[in-house]
Amino acid sequence: MTSLGDRLRAARRDAGMTQVALAGRDASPSLISRIESGDREPGPELLTTLAQRLGVSARWLHDGESEPTDVSISLVLAAAEVDLDAGRPEGARQRLRSLDLDQVRSADRVSVAILVALAEERCGNYEACCAPLEPLWDAAMKERNADDVLTLSRGLAHRYIVLGRSDQALRLGGEAATLFADHPVDPDEAAKLGSTMIWARVEQGELVRARSEAHALLNEAITNGSVLGRSVVLWNLSLVERHLGHFEWAARYARAAVSLHERAGGAEDANFFRLHHHLATQLLVGDSANVDEAMEHLRVARSGLSRLATPVDIVNLDVDQSKAHLLSGEYGLAQRWAESAVEHRGAPTPLCWAEAALMLADSLIAQRKRSQAVEWLHVAAEFLTECPEGREVALLWRQLGTRLADCGASGPAAHAWRSALTNLGLVAGVRVPSRSGRSAKTGQSQGLP
Repeated sequence: MTSLGDRLRAARRDAGMTQVALAGRDASPSLISRIESGDREPGPELLTTLAQRLGVSARWLHDGESEPTDVSISLVLAAAEVDLDAGRPEGARQRLRSLDLDQVRSADRVSVAILVALAEERCGNYEACCAPLEPLWDAAMKERNADDVLTLSRGLAHRYIVLGRSDQALRLGGEAATLFADHPVDPDEAAKLGSTMIWARVEQGELVRARSEAHALLNEAITNGSVLGRSVVLWNLSLVERHLGHFEWAARYARAAVSLHERAGGAEDANFFRLHHHLATQLLVGDSANVDEAMEHLRVARSGLSRLATPVDIVNLDVDQSKAHLLSGEYGLAQRWAESAVEHRGAPTPLCWAEAALMLADSLIAQRKRSQAVEWLHVAAEFLTECPEGREVALLWRQLGTRLADCGASGPAAHAWRSALTNLGLVAGVRVPSRSGRSAKTGQSQGLP
């Protein structure tokens, strides 16, 4: 091969890619054609992007010299991305675990760590998601590298909240914000991190502050002309309104978020399908629940999340599918979807399992199968004992207490209500004993009242 264009064409054909696929959103197909014909030469950034997409070394693409380590790492990363896109997270995780991150160029370590965290998350290994990101975040903060701090903060904050560590997410976001004050960053990405902080405030029960900060973020996104930024802020603002009991506003904001995402040309990635699921969730609450519209958005969400989602996404999706059928009076289907949620393979969080068990109990109560329902309510209690204290957990304890009382289990109901108050910080700590008589938190034997 005598030129960059020859090497690019050969690598593209070896990868089985068209010029359109290789161009992606970073270039036009005509530019790729002109590079291959030798009429144009890509800049350093585009050259690196094309090389990564083809799984070859940028150095080889530019001058024909190979870097074996770079080539092998690029091939592993490219194969891992293919596995993730095809819904094979286990394969991606195995490939990525074979990498020696010390051999990855420092400029690429953040993107590689993000990919590793994504593979672990989709395999349900949530604690392992944070491990590759935390030391890089510390290093980026010391180096005052705002772009890396922003990328890593988004990855960490989201996972901290899922793990029930919203206070840690807020601390991280606060430290990052002090850096961004002196180092401007991409407004769309900043809006995404700010929206994640809104979610964290909701989890902490700071609804008034969350609402105020969400409106400030929304105004900032409008000023910046950021359509995608407005979409992500409205997504989380709808969450705030739902927790405030403003269900119609929650659905209105969620609809606007979906519309703006599509208007911005947002990719059909996992978040695109999560947003449709979020809208469906808002449509299933309140006195004016719109089950038919919710069902359509659940269908769209499932079409992508079945391939791109984490175990938590799938279990939550099954729970809402069950709720939709329950509201439609289709109790058998509601039970079937709830059973799918509790039987899902993977390792969702205890909070996720508790919601699934509560949903199954609801479907059984609707069919007057109260003894079976009580068994699942006790299962929900066991999982709730493993959850960190917080507003969402308090709401589930309250729901659990109400259902236990309705089923005639007054003693466990009283304990559940007391645990709800404990999670809100209103009374001293107490845990509901599990059905098996063994505390899920301490492992010590306890008897049901």
